[in-house]
Amino acid sequence: MDDRLRRALELADLPLLRAADVDVDLSDIEARIGCRLPSVFREFLAVQNALEMLKRFSNCDQPISLNRLGVSVDGYDFVQDRILPFMIENQGVCTWAVALDGADDPRVLIEVDSMPTPRWKLNCESFADWLECQIADHSGQPRFAAQANALTVADMSTLEAGFQKGLETYAWPGKTNYRFSNARMKLLLWNTSATACDWWITPMPGVSDEAIIDELKQFDGLADAIYPIGPDA
Repeated sequence: MDDRLRRALELADLPLLRAADVDVDLSDIEARIGCRLPSVFREFLAVQNALEMLKRFSNCDQPISLNRLGVSVDGYDFVQDRILPFMIENQGVCTWAVALDGADDPRVLIEVDSMPTPRWKLNCESFADWLECQIADHSGQPRFAAQANALTVADMSTLEAGFQKGLETYAWPGKTNYRFSNARMKLLLWNTSATACDWWITPMPGVSDEAIIDELKQFDGLADAIYPIGPDA
């Protein structure tokens, strides 16, 4: 198994078992799309309960079943555009797809509210990285959230000085979605560049709420915008 895919799947803390009789399903998909599936995406689909994993580590979004992967929708032939949709947002607002461009670890693309003539945008540079983001973003419950101003150059400098920068995704939910962490907290930031940034803040075990708020005061106006979320809010 690809190392990056294995690292992503291990975050889910689930057994990495191969699904029974999955080779028939994968061969059927490849017959429909007229090419071999990207190897990393193929390895993922072969994992037991792979589609259930996609739904669990999402906002109740809807993975496309193996027997429907590669089937045209509303007369639009995704395969002709070398695109393979694999998941639909829970209210149908957007669709995720992998690019069929010959890469082993394909780019993840997304269309947002543009069907039936989708306008595809880059969501992540690789499927393995996208999956790691999905699992990490939907593991555990943030303690705080904030709706604040868009990130400034100074904000980015402060973040990069005090936190380890993680993977980025694009186009949904924010224009750029940043991930940062240090010994005290994890941050997920949905930044829309010109207007606003949504902050999702998860303290590390044993770190007090006061310590989190104090550290975030270095970002102008953020401390006043923070509010608690989750069952203990």
